[in-house]
Amino acid sequence: MRTRVLIKRFDANEDERERWSLGTLRLHVPGALEPEAYITIPKEPSGLFPLAPNLSAETWTARPRAVKRWIAFEADIAHFTIPGETSPVTSARFKLGDESSWYVWTGAAWVVDANAWNTEAEISENIATFPVTARSIRVRVNLATTDVHYAPRLRTIKLAYEAAFDHMDDYLLRSLIRSMKTIRPIGRAEGRAELNSNEFPIRLDSPYQIRGILAAFDITEDPDELENLYQSWAPDAASGPARVSSSGMVTLSQVVPANHVVRVHFEHEPQIAHTTSTDYIEVNRSPSVSIIGVDEVARGYGTEDHVINVHDGHGVKVLAPRQVDIRATLEVTSPKLWDVLAIGHELKRFFGSGAQLTSFAMDEQFSLWAHDPFSSQGTRGNRDLYRGSMSVTVQMAVLFERGHVDAYSVKALKVNGGNAKFEV
Repeated sequence: MRTRVLIKRFDANEDERERWSLGTLRLHVPGALEPEAYITIPKEPSGLFPLAPNLSAETWTARPRAVKRWIAFEADIAHFTIPGETSPVTSARFKLGDESSWYVWTGAAWVVDANAWNTEAEISENIATFPVTARSIRVRVNLATTDVHYAPRLRTIKLAYEAAFDHMDDYLLRSLIRSMKTIRPIGRAEGRAELNSNEFPIRLDSPYQIRGILAAFDITEDPDELENLYQSWAPDAASGPARVSSSGMVTLSQVVPANHVVRVHFEHEPQIAHTTSTDYIEVNRSPSVSIIGVDEVARGYGTEDHVINVHDGHGVKVLAPRQVDIRATLEVTSPKLWDVLAIGHELKRFFGSGAQLTSFAMDEQFSLWAHDPFSSQGTRGNRDLYRGSMSVTVQMAVLFERGHVDAYSVKALKVNGGNAKFEV
């Protein structure tokens, strides 16, 4: 597992509008006269900016689970200075948060405080000591002005951090397999009632992870499955390394005569593995999905990025990552053809239009594409199993293999109509 430097961005643009909590601020949408997007103070009906001190917005919560240390903080904000003055009339203050609380730097420590604020310099100088225990971070920003004609413009907030992870481990094992564990195919169990009873025991030969009962029918009396008799489900104690629950008692809404066939439909969680070996589970008897092959297709390089700490003008530049499509071949196996088809149906739904993969380590989203349709062989192969397969792609995955270098600030002065805008 390698330690890398990465950058988390909170961009103020139309694509991220729904993720921001804009509060008392507004998002300016690019237009013909102003081509850039930014968050700013909304004007009053008079057309002037309010001088209120408590206008703020919040980023979404980022959860890069591989973070080991925060190392730099930068807010890209356009401030304004009026002619004849040396100090900007606009300002910005910040606080950092985790999943549950907001923190400020007191000069000695990070403490929970809902009212106090820090300058960007105070945040950047002490960002390295901000706790990483929660593996999450968010930013609240307060924008203000002392001149009704000008308002600050927030374009982005960036944090650089150290993270320990391997790319393929993250994309496949920690992210793709983890996300596929949410699929819930429908399985079937049926048998003859031994007694006149409203209880029907489920005893499955294969180890299923049953997550819930959907319906139960007396097939002898109701072969078209029109009257659902399911009332409740009492699973037996889960057992084994996979904590499977493959048996239990289904209570029906009426008594079923002895020798009548009862069919139960249930949701289950198939075993998900990165290999068809038995490293983790006995996949040869469980309804399972395995990644049996992986290929990379080069797509060039992304864009380098940097974060500069304003308090000392020093930061990091992360060199352009290599971009690849990661193609994975999935194989579905089960002793029952019905399970193969049901899992295939759920996989097609899961990888349908607009599917996204969220990186566990980086908390970045990537598009998923099922470029080969699910295909079932329909016959038993070795180990007395039915099989099906499909191929999926993680599109434009980024591989930060080139590392990072030190970076330093360059101050620029832009003059527009007698109004000067300073940027770092």
